[in-house]
Amino acid sequence: MKNYIVKFKNVKGKNGLSKMVNYLFSENHSSHSKTKIINVGRTTKKDFISSVIEKENSNSLKVQQQRKGGRPSSFYGKSITLNFPPTVWADILKNPIIINDILKEVYKDISKYLNVEEDIFLNNVLSVLHLQKNPHIHFIIP
Repeated sequence: MKNYIVKFKNVKGKNGLSKMVNYLFSENHSSHSKTKIINVGRTTKKDFISSVIEKENSNSLKVQQQRKGGRPSSFYGKSITLNFPPTVWADILKNPIIINDILKEVYKDISKYLNVEEDIFLNNVLSVLHLQKNPHIHFIIP
């Protein structure tokens, strides 16, 4: 996989999660001026944010009730960005069938790495495709 780049980043706090998700879907952002933004996952923007915040609040409450102390989690997920070589845009990414094939493989590999059933993973991850000069897919995993 020559010229493919994968980037990982922590998503910190509720505000960080909301900002990142809003950025991914913002067609008005300066870096998205010539970008076609496509939600390619099963989860909607609103449902994803609500679900992640609800789970984090629930986890924090459980820790408080157990009186174990410790700091609450500051990370609300991991952001993974898969960048494709620019030539892929012209050759491959204009074909929705090929996009789906790529996504299936990526989902399968990530869920296997995380030791999570693929269907559960698919229902919880946010996936956003940015079709532009340097095409890439963002995944946010709670």
